[in-house]
Amino acid sequence: MATLGKKLLNLRLKQRLSQMEIADILNVSQNAYHRWESDKCKPLADNLLKISHYYHMDI
Repeated sequence: MATLGKKLLNLRLKQRLSQMEIADILNVSQNAYHRWESDKCKPLADNLLKISHYYHMDI
């Protein structure tokens, strides 16, 4: 089963965005976004909501 980080990576790559671009869109640091994609930490609920809104997906 794919981890949240791998799912975020796949979604970002489908949109052809860099980590910096998606981090700017979500109003987070590139470092924070990198840690989510690498499964070093998980986004908080408010950031999950931003991600779901951007990709037009349910949490």
